[in-house]
Amino acid sequence: MARLPNDPALLVMYASFLIEVRKDGQGARTQLQLLQKASPSLLDNYNIFVAQQLAKQLRRDGDGLDLMGYVEYQRNYRSCVRVHKMALMAQRAFWNTLLRSDKIPFRDMQRSLALMAQTEARATASYRRALERYPNNGKLLKVYGRFLEYVRNEPWTASKYYAEALKQGTGESLLNMTRGQTGSDLAAAGTINEKVDGLVIINAQGVIMMVNAATITMFRYDKGELEGKNVSILMPAPISTQHTGFLQRYVETGEPHILDRFRIMVALHKARTMFPISLMTTRLAEMGSETLFMGVIRKMPPASTDGSEVVRFWTTASGVVLCADTAAADSFGLDAAQYVGQPFANLCTDVEAVNRCITAAGDSEDSAGQLLQAQIIHTYLPAVDVELSIQSGGSTEKGSDCRLFMIQARVLSESCATMALDPKARVVYATDKLSSMLGYPPATLLKMDLNAMLPPPYNQMHGAWFKDQSRKPSPTSCRAGAVVHLLAANGAKIPVTLKMSKKEAVGTGHALQIVQVFKSSDTAALDQQRLLLDVNCKGNILQINAGAATTLFGFDGAELTNRPLAAVIDVFGFWRHKYGEDSSLLTMLAQQAMHQSGGGDADARDAGHVAASWRVGVHHPVKDDTLIAQHAAQLANAGKVCS
Repeated sequence: MARLPNDPALLVMYASFLIEVRKDGQGARTQLQLLQKASPSLLDNYNIFVAQQLAKQLRRDGDGLDLMGYVEYQRNYRSCVRVHKMALMAQRAFWNTLLRSDKIPFRDMQRSLALMAQTEARATASYRRALERYPNNGKLLKVYGRFLEYVRNEPWTASKYYAEALKQGTGESLLNMTRGQTGSDLAAAGTINEKVDGLVIINAQGVIMMVNAATITMFRYDKGELEGKNVSILMPAPISTQHTGFLQRYVETGEPHILDRFRIMVALHKARTMFPISLMTTRLAEMGSETLFMGVIRKMPPASTDGSEVVRFWTTASGVVLCADTAAADSFGLDAAQYVGQPFANLCTDVEAVNRCITAAGDSEDSAGQLLQAQIIHTYLPAVDVELSIQSGGSTEKGSDCRLFMIQARVLSESCATMALDPKARVVYATDKLSSMLGYPPATLLKMDLNAMLPPPYNQMHGAWFKDQSRKPSPTSCRAGAVVHLLAANGAKIPVTLKMSKKEAVGTGHALQIVQVFKSSDTAALDQQRLLLDVNCKGNILQINAGAATTLFGFDGAELTNRPLAAVIDVFGFWRHKYGEDSSLLTMLAQQAMHQSGGGDADARDAGHVAASWRVGVHHPVKDDTLIAQHAAQLANAGKVCS
């Protein structure tokens, strides 16, 4: 073929070889097209006809277009669409001529009509050539129907093509077209889901031949916008500037570097924002000018953890952040986009140690397994303890500008729901945990102020307390650690405790109120307003409720353990003063409670309802048991015993 490139007999024999042996109908059709340009004889024309029939039969017997055939089909399809648009533009020019003025020169009219006829004839010829080769392609039939309806004004004929297009279908599976291609190793990609995984076919020059729908969605391009452009449009610098050289080196040397295995990469949206991907590239066709490659693109899955928080940063070989997980906002206080362009080491308290770790990772072929204990600066809270690990991606060459790192920061401490308030109590920062707790979308939460989260009447009263925080907080204040309520999006009251601190906002100098929110319960709220005493039959206190507030009665509830009721409750002390003992009073009260709760009914007791209640007085515990009666007598004389 190299010595006799235009020999008709040799071209016919090679076309027959492609059909009979390699089952490559499209490759055979390409050779026959070259043969038609080589001035074939009458016998050669007969051989061309026979080979064309065999190629058509091969296509009908197969599963449809193969990859090379689809590339050729795409060229024919785009050619049809191009002349179709030219015919529509000629019609538009004709109507613009008519609408331009009341008087139109006949010569201009004649020129417009001639242009319409010429473009229509060219489009008709192009469609006929394409339909002769692809008579059952639903996509081509559909667009030809539109040409008949809107250009040639033949709606009835167009309806027949629409019906045939609907019958044939208009979808092609890009993955199916790659089956059986020489050199392909799709097994390395595992299970490929075309609805989720992006597939991109490029040639040896890096020009995108075709993409699937998932790629268009992933990169946010319009349909048909990527075909014909260099694949470097999907890559950030410096990878985009060196990618064509990588392809040329492989075509010339055949030496693979990252083929047939997934690598960590960073891709570029149409909006020029970066996002992490996992990329595998495989060769689909023979070496040379017709070499084709397919890239399988997957979005990075969530970090696999043991339940701890992990935030990932993708950086260049020098440690400059390209993109980050959205969880960075929750863990470290800044949106992922705000980290882009910053040296990762500058985000940590020990800059030199992190820089040494990144440099060591760049000098080794495999950086997996290297761990570093560090602290990452939080915008609103103290620095966060993390464990850093580095995984390499991008180019496999040490020292290459195209090498990438994925730095995983495993948070060693559990984060909580947090928000930052400006001096006017407006939310300027909120974590996803707080958003989930209250049921507000994160964007909505950032447009709210604190009063909108408080139930009445506190939403009306809190403004004055927020402005003047110099006063000592009351025991029931949120600043004192009391259980308070926040309003959820559905109107429900969520019991929480708050921990507040102040921090100066960077750049403005205003003091921000940092509020950490911890979910609590209504039981905890009640425990802060009551003492639950477990006593034995002798009236000795065994234990108290764990959440009892130390300021509720002016003494620490822990002081009551193993003390008698008479040491703290006035009626028991008075009974001891009068009768010398107080266990009989406890027995009487217990019997009265059982009677009021249903005569000792077990179901009533198990229901947990309050059986009976009495108003009593609580005083500081009497330290000495011998002084209980004396203390009770003093209270009685002063008239301070509840009856």
